[in-house]
This record gives sequence, structure tokens and C-alpha cells, in this order.
Amino acid sequence: MNKLIKALLLSALVLPATLIQAQPIGENIMEGVELIRSTSPCDPDLAIIHMHYPVRYISHYPQDPSDELRVRIKHIQVAQIDQNASDLRESATPEDHDLLDEVVYEGDFSGGPYLTLQYREVVRSEVLQGSDYRTIKVLIYPSNRIQQAKCQ
Repeated sequence: MNKLIKALLLSALVLPATLIQAQPIGENIMEGVELIRSTSPCDPDLAIIHMHYPVRYISHYPQDPSDELRVRIKHIQVAQIDQNASDLRESATPEDHDLLDEVVYEGDFSGGPYLTLQYREVVRSEVLQGSDYRTIKVLIYPSNRIQQAKCQ
């Protein structure tokens, strides 16, 4: 009886730890891209890149306006079955967005992995870590909209 109680207590302690780990999916690293359009010409659009696994934002370049942005990330944890997928390339194309053309996950890029955002025009971007560690948020400031609205 004493062994049964100990076994139940031990399994109760171990179970929560297994629930917070990355779960195997056997699919892509990126889940998709969500776009939130600004309601004001002076405010940025928001691209939310959803990942299947927890990631940490490391850095991005260029810092200046450009038609491409590279975001260096680091995997916090990837399930064993999906280890090989973290070294591959995949892309997501957002629907109906006039600025963002494509988001590419580049696990095979030296120094990476990287998320590469390709824009249809030169824009200024800011990158933020999502609070859930499964999203990277990119603020997109379109230069032509800001200039036309004379934003300060």
C-alpha cells in the first residue's frame, strides 16, 4: 500500500513536467503568419509569426529600412521526433497583404535558424518576442503610407 501511494505521488509530480514540454508534431516548424492591419496610416501593421515550438528572439538585421528582414531565433525545445525538421526550410505566404510577401524559416542558414521576411517595398521593422515564446511579432512601418500621412 505504501509503495502504491509513493508511485501515485511520483507520477503526479512527473506529469506536469511532461505537459509543458514541446509535443511532437511531425510537421513544420512554423504554424503560420497572422496579419493585423493598422487602422491609422501612422501606425504599423503587425505580423505575428506562430511557431509550433517555443523559440527565443535573438537579433535582427538590417536595422535600417529594407525590403528584407532577417530575424535570428533560437529553439528553446524541439521534440525528438522533429529534430531533423529544425534544419530544413519552409515558407508561409500571408493572404491579402500589400506589404509582406513571404516569411521563410531557414533552419539550414549558417548562424541560424532565421526567419526571413520579404517585403514588396522598403519598410522599417521592429521585432518583439511573443510572451508565449511561440510567436515572433514584427511591427511593419510602410514608408510610403507614413510619408503621405505626414506622421511625426
